[in-house]
Amino acid sequence: MTKVIDLSQPIRTQQLYGGTYSGVTNWNDLKYPQFYQIYKTILQNHWIPDEVSMANDRKKWDLLSKREQEAYKTFNAMLAMLDSPQAKFLYAVAQQVTDSAAHDILITIAQQEVVHNQSYSYTLQTLLSQQEQIKAFSEAKELPSVRKRSQLIDKYYNEFLENPTLETMAKGLMVSGITEGINFYTAFAFFYNLDRENKMIDTAKMIQFIQNDECTHKYFITHTLLPLLLRENPSLNDKGQFELWAKEIVKTGCELEIEFAKDTLKGIEGISLRQLESYIKYLGNKLLRMTGFDEVYEGADENSMPWIQAYSDETVNELLQDFHERKVTNYNAVDEDFDDL
Repeated sequence: MTKVIDLSQPIRTQQLYGGTYSGVTNWNDLKYPQFYQIYKTILQNHWIPDEVSMANDRKKWDLLSKREQEAYKTFNAMLAMLDSPQAKFLYAVAQQVTDSAAHDILITIAQQEVVHNQSYSYTLQTLLSQQEQIKAFSEAKELPSVRKRSQLIDKYYNEFLENPTLETMAKGLMVSGITEGINFYTAFAFFYNLDRENKMIDTAKMIQFIQNDECTHKYFITHTLLPLLLRENPSLNDKGQFELWAKEIVKTGCELEIEFAKDTLKGIEGISLRQLESYIKYLGNKLLRMTGFDEVYEGADENSMPWIQAYSDETVNELLQDFHERKVTNYNAVDEDFDDL
């Protein structure tokens, strides 16, 4: 863990991990100046769940089928089970990096994950009694597909917490990309499908806010921080060993997500499980491309569920400096990272 402050060290840090660390951030003198724009963009995403009215959803709740109500409760509880460890993991990473700007961005992202977690409690509180909410969480955590998916996250996050090295950090960040870029999207598809049918439109609005946040989080974690760590420490990917591991772990993550989708979306009208399986593989390929690695699923290059794209927040148009190309790029054009999710 880095010191809180050490004024004997230079203010401008030289390495993301294992370098000197003063604990002071001068946003006007950063090793990676693009961090400042990323930070400002993330900060501008600020929102509060209580600001989203749930009046329409309260009226529509009883119009949902029993199966839709069950899935609604399951997905809200399940999303909380993703965002809770995400916040704790990213906060822990922030304590180990030796770049003060990266530290500040990570704790800002962690705080937003806490807000996401609150939003799921807020939606359930609006619709269910206290006992029904507690039951929803209890039942969701007992689903075998939820447990299996959680084990992947727990393994790599806990390995980092117990042994915070460069390798365990890099692997944890890759798994964080799976969480942000794959695991959320089965639930997102469910909520957006309800919205397509003019059901639970308030919840879908909140999910849009969350998806917008997750896109910017993934941009920093997977497309920026992790590749920079690999660039600064080439031995980590000696002979392509990290890339090989990343491909296998993304495939595992996709397989677990497909199993979870089949388990939780069975019987939900309007969602093709075949299309969703293809979509999950498409997201896996996208995640690897964002990190700079080759794809693992041949033919999964197009969005098989283009109606999800319509829900992407098109206001994310802040200009960022793409460290790969050393030029200013628009969010809408950065490796398809945002708008086609």
